[in-house]
Amino acid sequence: MGTDHGYPYWKWGQTPVPPIPFVDNYSYISKNADDSAAPVLVNSAPPSPRPPLTTEPFLHPLRVSAARRIARDIQTFELRDPHGAELPAFTAGAHLSVRVPSGDLRKYSLCNDPAERDRYVFAVKRDLEGRGGSVALVDGVQAGDTLPASEPHNDFALHPRATNFLFIAGGIGITPILSMVRHLQSSGAGRFKLYYLTRDPESTAFMDVLAAPEFHGKVRIHHDGGDPANAFDLWPLLERPTGAHVYCCGPRALLDSVRDMSGHWPGGSVHFESFGASPELNRQNRPFTVRLAKSGLTLTVAAASTILETVRAAGVRPQLVRVRHVRLMQDGARRGRGRASRLRPRRR
Repeated sequence: MGTDHGYPYWKWGQTPVPPIPFVDNYSYISKNADDSAAPVLVNSAPPSPRPPLTTEPFLHPLRVSAARRIARDIQTFELRDPHGAELPAFTAGAHLSVRVPSGDLRKYSLCNDPAERDRYVFAVKRDLEGRGGSVALVDGVQAGDTLPASEPHNDFALHPRATNFLFIAGGIGITPILSMVRHLQSSGAGRFKLYYLTRDPESTAFMDVLAAPEFHGKVRIHHDGGDPANAFDLWPLLERPTGAHVYCCGPRALLDSVRDMSGHWPGGSVHFESFGASPELNRQNRPFTVRLAKSGLTLTVAAASTILETVRAAGVRPQLVRVRHVRLMQDGARRGRGRASRLRPRRR
């Protein structure tokens, strides 16, 4: 173990151990063998001010070897070991915890091929409606700087036995999915189709990468121009389970749509990772009504809820529910494309 400005971090290649809160001069808190006694100090130094106990990951200083603008308000950062050493391996879908200039700890998904051991690459959308971490990073970090970062961790991994994948990405949610398709393309580990949904070409990250010949016929990019009437129709992709594993990453609205349309898919075959939504978008949500064709029951879906959540809350638990008519309460405008949406409660 080493120290960086007085704080401990794990050197690359060192065997990880469970996090231990450090106190004094790197004394640590230990419990007796029966795990029932009060904590005792082991190898304690003379009393000194103690930093607060923390469960944050250990961070290693990495050099920013490149910082590039790749789309409107989107920038990539490339991190390397300052001494040129190999970095810890990662798997597709993994993320880093990064200490941004504002002092906050933020998680960013890696978007490069896991076969690359010399660098980590992630993309950040500069969000003025966010908590300030993205603005601090994009505005305050350039090539040559140092960023403290954790070892990679994966909560959104590809299923090890799956061989067919359907990827649905919205906006900056492309980042972990790009790592996945790069891995599948280079390794030949499975077949895939990617649907990438954005507002316009100017705000679409990695368009040049996904336009490469090796992705021909495997990637479809859709721009809605910010108009809900031009939203991509996901129902034909999800109407019938195909045996594929679905991976969806993006804003809350996209995840809710996919979740509502895939309730009849086998349990464990649909996977989500949220990149959140700006408070401004949340404020634009409006309640609407749905009518269940078989029972004739009409339900009101709250602005902060989804159709599936509302149907479950109403005690409707048939295996298959058809939602044939969705109407906004605010202006009576009909939503959807005239086809039934099918929902089935997911397995608990």
